[in-house]
Amino acid sequence: MGADAPISYHTTVTEEIDYEAELAAVIGTPARHVEPHNALDHVAGYTILNDTSARDLQFGMEVGEDDMLDWFSGKTMQATTPVGPTVVVDEIDDPQDLEISSRVNGELMQDDHTSMMIRSVAELVSFVSSRVELQPGDIIATGTPEGVGTFQDIKLNPGETVEIEVEDVGILENTVEEIPNWYLSTSHVVRISDWEGAHTQWKLEWSMGD
Repeated sequence: MGADAPISYHTTVTEEIDYEAELAAVIGTPARHVEPHNALDHVAGYTILNDTSARDLQFGMEVGEDDMLDWFSGKTMQATTPVGPTVVVDEIDDPQDLEISSRVNGELMQDDHTSMMIRSVAELVSFVSSRVELQPGDIIATGTPEGVGTFQDIKLNPGETVEIEVEDVGILENTVEEIPNWYLSTSHVVRISDWEGAHTQWKLEWSMGD
């Protein structure tokens, strides 16, 4: 889903959704088994991603007597992962030298720097390319810094606004909205369109298709 679209709160399934500020790399050329030293050559640009997570589903899976992480349910619910508002293609020389933050209703929640990432963007692109062939338009989320809500007993509620800001990329802003199940019968599509200015940005638009 794109910028300005509502983050869908599936209250019939989850009671705890959470924000995650992330820098995202957008692949520009096919990549397979690339090494970290040239992995960024395959990146067209960078955007912002809010890896909204259903924490009670993510941490609530039980298999026998064991507690397991349910990454699928926690991370892939429909219309919960905003991306955008632009893809910056020329302005960033070093993706490990960017401030990153999140705010909920204007209150600062996360405030960190991409230099603190456990694995660099180049290492992540290299790793993913060793598992699958990356294609132009693929988006790689790079992880979130400390300050997410679940470890502060904070959860998002309908009507709250989440802002994710990445230095030199922009601000991604979305409002949480409780969405009836029937609303999601149509598909939510992110499309890249409209080259702007000196061909340095792609604008991400949110649309609904049949």
